[in-house]
Amino acid sequence: MRILATATLALALVLAGCSDKGSDQESSTAMAELKQETQQAVATVSEKAKAVAKETAEAASDAATDAVETATETASDMANKASASMDSMKDAAVEAKADATNAAQDMATSVVSKAESAVAKAKSAVTTQKTFVAGKDYIELETPVKTITPGKIEVTEVFSYGCIHCFHFEPVVKAWKANMPAGVEFVQNPAVFNKSWENYARIYYTAKALGVLDKAHELVFTSIHVGHQRLLNEKEIAAMFVVNLGVEREDFDKTFKSFGVNSQIQQADARARSFKIAGTPELVVDGRYRVTSGMTGGHQQMFEVTNYLIDKIKKEQGK
Repeated sequence: MRILATATLALALVLAGCSDKGSDQESSTAMAELKQETQQAVATVSEKAKAVAKETAEAASDAATDAVETATETASDMANKASASMDSMKDAAVEAKADATNAAQDMATSVVSKAESAVAKAKSAVTTQKTFVAGKDYIELETPVKTITPGKIEVTEVFSYGCIHCFHFEPVVKAWKANMPAGVEFVQNPAVFNKSWENYARIYYTAKALGVLDKAHELVFTSIHVGHQRLLNEKEIAAMFVVNLGVEREDFDKTFKSFGVNSQIQQADARARSFKIAGTPELVVDGRYRVTSGMTGGHQQMFEVTNYLIDKIKKEQGK
């Protein structure tokens, strides 16, 4: 740029000088040469200027590219670090949530366990707050009878559908069974004191064999003591099984006097005799103790003594 300005200034001075002295042939030639040199100088300067500008632009472009690449790499590194940080925070949150859940579950389990323990102690206190005496409140059998539920404390009810006291005892039995102590098995044993009671025992084991005992049990009691149906002949009994219990007549006929039912009746009679049963209803605890309403003072009291005996047996077993 400085060379271009100098050339321009020189050209102006020459032109001014020529104007003052006049024009001749030599001056014209000199002027032409000077003009040509000036134009060449201007062209040279212009080319150099363009080259410098191009180099400057390329350098600026390279610098900008480098800056963009640097910024991109920096941003990528920051994003990766942020992502890693988020993953770490997420893992920590998951672990914290799991720890909190486990802690809550442990706390809940502990509370439930303590509550159950408190209930068990309360029940035990209620059950054992009275002391019952053998010979006065219950009878201890001289010869224990083998139970039919190994590993359990067996409570056997000896009853008959023909017994009005057994009918009145049934609601008390249901209430006790609903809250039966742990480790206890309840068994019903029909008594066979006479021919009609044998028939009732046959009804019980037939219903059990046909899978309708739960429905039949209350129905038979009600039919006899409320409906005043004696249920002593096979035709009447068959009608009840078919109409009220939905049993096929053919299935009833095959079962009612079958070998299996006859065998169970005989076993029930033998067990009742081994228990030394004097009346119904009676409870036998673990084949060792007889509990009667006459000794305890009532149906509800029979189960108070039964619970006492169950607790007594558990203590003997170290439970």
